[in-house]
Amino acid sequence: MQTAFDPNAGAPSLPVATESTIGAASAGPLPRPGGATTRAAERLSSRGTDESSDAASSETARGSWATAALVLTLVVGIAVADVFTSEELSLSIFYAIPVVIAAWRLGRLPSLIVTAIAAALCVAIDIQGHAPYSHPFYLYWANFARFAFLAIVAVVVSRLRAAHDALARLARHDPLTGLLNRRGFVERASVELARARRAQRSMSMVLIDVDDFKKLNDDRGHEAGDEVLRIIGRVMSNVRGADVAVRLGGDEFGLLIPDAGMDGAKAVVARISDAATEQFLRAGLRVTLSLGVSVFGSPPADVDALIREADSAMYHVKRGTKDSVQYRLVG
Repeated sequence: MQTAFDPNAGAPSLPVATESTIGAASAGPLPRPGGATTRAAERLSSRGTDESSDAASSETARGSWATAALVLTLVVGIAVADVFTSEELSLSIFYAIPVVIAAWRLGRLPSLIVTAIAAALCVAIDIQGHAPYSHPFYLYWANFARFAFLAIVAVVVSRLRAAHDALARLARHDPLTGLLNRRGFVERASVELARARRAQRSMSMVLIDVDDFKKLNDDRGHEAGDEVLRIIGRVMSNVRGADVAVRLGGDEFGLLIPDAGMDGAKAVVARISDAATEQFLRAGLRVTLSLGVSVFGSPPADVDALIREADSAMYHVKRGTKDSVQYRLVG
């Protein structure tokens, strides 16, 4: 695969965009993983990824602990209120509220634990309050019925949440490759653009197109074409956690690389190219890729501009020799 640099793609504003460094970066083959330059670029480009992933994990953990605290507070509050009400007025139905919250926000197992705690409190309150049951069997049967009711609520709500999440995933992911679809990508990329604007950081966008994909489908059948798309999907699923991979449609894929300048983009492109080539050969497929890469010194106005610059570079490759990569610096 050949590498090209487009000097007419707008005024370069990145620190690396001097005449000497552009010439050095544009000459020769793509950098291969393992070199000192590539390793340095990967370390620099992954630093922002680690920070973003850690922040997201920390926020998720805080949300889960806050939900757990709310649920336990509600359970204890209902139990205390139940103690001070008349024996003829049971508040056990209100335990369904924390159970529903736990099932929706925390999952089935935590909600069943909450259900068990609520049922145990009901038994303790009935025993302590000398509930008017003619035989102990009726006491335990009544509380078993409460537990069964709350357990059913927990299971039903957790299944509804699972179905909701599955539908949400289908709405934002491509079913063949598992990557984001255009809708999901626009949502994620918008978040990354806002973050890059706040931090005034660079970012890169890669567009990938399969060369002669229609001919491959005609010659080898659609199953071979689907396998090519699945291979690219697997390769792009193994990028950094903060990178945003997308199947834009047909045989066109994209990858947003936050916090990456020219060196970082070259390192990622080299990994994708090498991994895809290896898997194509392993599957007995003769496939080449055309790539367009836009490197933004400052974030573009919107996601459309992000895609448009990389798309222009990629189609420059498609109109030429194919099986190569075109880089563009955008101010």
